[in-house]
Amino acid sequence: MSVVGEKLAVVSLGSSCQSAHQIKQNAAMLSALAGDELTPKRFPFDWVICPVARTGEWIRSSDRFPQSPMELSPYKQDGTFHWKKQGMFFWHDFRQQKAVDVEGTFSLTRDKYDRFFNSFDDLRKRERVIFVVSNTQNNLVSVLGDDYQKGCFTFTPENTRAVKQSAEVALGKPCELLVVTYDERSVPALESLPEERMTIARIRPDDSEWKGDDATWSALFQRYFG
Repeated sequence: MSVVGEKLAVVSLGSSCQSAHQIKQNAAMLSALAGDELTPKRFPFDWVICPVARTGEWIRSSDRFPQSPMELSPYKQDGTFHWKKQGMFFWHDFRQQKAVDVEGTFSLTRDKYDRFFNSFDDLRKRERVIFVVSNTQNNLVSVLGDDYQKGCFTFTPENTRAVKQSAEVALGKPCELLVVTYDERSVPALESLPEERMTIARIRPDDSEWKGDDATWSALFQRYFG
């Protein structure tokens, strides 16, 4: 989950669940650092997997959710679905009483994502919006297989700049972007990106499956607000 306060919002832009998990995990500390009571709130990108370049396209698109269940392809793990049009993967949706039911939950899930995007659009009311994007979830390669390479999860100056600019255009205001990555999952030129309000945080790989290392994330948030 992302977190929102009266003046500040810290919101995940993916590329996977780790960003949202760590934002929620550090909500109390972020509140103290920012001097704003931040509460969890879900946004469209919190619990999906989507390459950063496609996230920017998704933000700009008028098609923010599949038109019908026919646009969803069952993926490798039971209950996961690939929406090829936007290049993203639903990992935790379309379930009813823990059972997968795309047809039965499609309308409810569509309405849910409409609310998530309405919340995203409302971010323009906040004085400060910090977006967080990471590609440090360790199991991305194993759960996506060949689609990991095809999806271009590697961070570059072009795709990180594009997702930030897409969010800023959508909200009609300047925003900040915190980019969290491993050396092997980003190009060296990322450091030289002359983009205002963008911070690159390179961290060391940990041994978690998907959550990331709590101490590492807490430290990088402290540095960011310090």
